[in-house]
Amino acid sequence: MWRILAAFALIGSASAQDYPSRPVHIVVPYTPGTGADILARLVGAKLSERWKTAVITDNRPGATGNIGAELVAKSPPDGYAVLFAATSFAVNPALTRKVEKIVKDFV
Repeated sequence: MWRILAAFALIGSASAQDYPSRPVHIVVPYTPGTGADILARLVGAKLSERWKTAVITDNRPGATGNIGAELVAKSPPDGYAVLFAATSFAVNPALTRKVEKIVKDFV
């Protein structure tokens, strides 16, 4: 959990002074009520307090997390769509070729 919080803290400290100027979406590729969803909501609430702007948790379940991952991969690389992934995101490329393209989009 601390690694996740540290990653979000770095996003806030390494960004420009005017970031975020609009709501940030944390995309959770799992159903509401799962551990990842609860943790993303807790982190989102803290970030919202710190950034003084809305941080929205957006659940996009399906395809072992690939639907949410693809949404974030196709969004502009501006930091306003953040993927909150679990270990399945690291395993998925070994299971299907379509995921390889999604992973390359993040690179």
